[in-house]
Amino acid sequence: MLAAFYVAALTLLTERPWWRDKLAIFGPAGQMAVTNYLSQSILAIIVYYGVGFGAIGDIGLRTTLYLPLSVFALQIAWSHVWLRHFRFGPVEWVWRSVTYGSMQPIRR
Repeated sequence: MLAAFYVAALTLLTERPWWRDKLAIFGPAGQMAVTNYLSQSILAIIVYYGVGFGAIGDIGLRTTLYLPLSVFALQIAWSHVWLRHFRFGPVEWVWRSVTYGSMQPIRR
């Protein structure tokens, strides 16, 4: 129920031009959602679990809050840069190429 409220609230906000302009910054990150999700997951495994730094019990609350926010901010910026040169994110491109059965053009 709460998730439905969030979706409805964001949908209503995007109908207002001022909010639409403010939320547009997230657009490129949404176009590369699978790439960003997988890179977040890989980074979390490296930072928190034993195969990497194993810092799950050593990182404080502040770092636990700021690290993912920083990663997401970097992903938003990187998504803008990437999509200036390419049509899709790398994982989205692979997925699309496999789905269509042929290499899809990736460059703009």
